[in-house]
Amino acid sequence: MSVWLQLDNGEVKKYCTLRVHFEEYVPPTYRTECGMIWDRELTFDAGCKHIDCAIFIAKYDMREFLQMALFTPLIIMLYTTIFLEPLKENFNCKLLILCIICLLLFVFFSWYAFRSYRQACELKEFRDHGTVNDIRAQQI
Repeated sequence: MSVWLQLDNGEVKKYCTLRVHFEEYVPPTYRTECGMIWDRELTFDAGCKHIDCAIFIAKYDMREFLQMALFTPLIIMLYTTIFLEPLKENFNCKLLILCIICLLLFVFFSWYAFRSYRQACELKEFRDHGTVNDIRAQQI
């Protein structure tokens, strides 16, 4: 029961309300912001129908992907330059490949962060005005 919005033009938008919660020495649980908890993996449709829970998850995902976009390439570059010796031969070629990989990771995670940001904006607009991208919508 994730949040589903049907727009007046017939389009249906789906928003997740679950996140995985990890604790040490305990199997992962699936939680919503309003306090619902499941011990097993659920489908996309599972969760609650609260708009605020979907907004929280979209913002949470945005923060997580932004952190990954910033720190994953940095960690890869630091690890490669500090701990790996083979950069001495063909340094320019290996550095170029490393930069391309880091750039691709940055673009990939940034795109997901932007997608989560757009979802949060759409949900806030629906909560406040009853529209999504200026198109009337209703929750189904």
